[in-house]
Amino acid sequence: GSSIKLREPNAAAVVSTKSVSTEIILNTTEKDAISALFADAQFSQLQENYPARFNGADLLHYSISYQSKTVSLDESAYPSSVQPVIDRLDRIIAKAAESVSNPGYRYSGTLS
Repeated sequence: GSSIKLREPNAAAVVSTKSVSTEIILNTTEKDAISALFADAQFSQLQENYPARFNGADLLHYSISYQSKTVSLDESAYPSSVQPVIDRLDRIIAKAAESVSNPGYRYSGTLS
């Protein structure tokens, strides 16, 4: 699985997988946009865990932390209100992956 933490005060997104952890510094526009999406999704009101609705070896699992709240979810089982957050995080990570020159960092897959 992967985990994503959005940290204050520097608006850093820390993306971790089994083999690597990368910090992405968000600019003010990205920070404001993602904060609005978290508010729209009522992230603070979500359950802490959304387990898979069915078992499958290919399911992706994510842990997203924002403002001291962590939500664990499987790709088959999360509220639709979270989808815009996941889509935006996916774009941020993909954009950062394109600009990273570290050969040890590899982004494969999406957060949706």
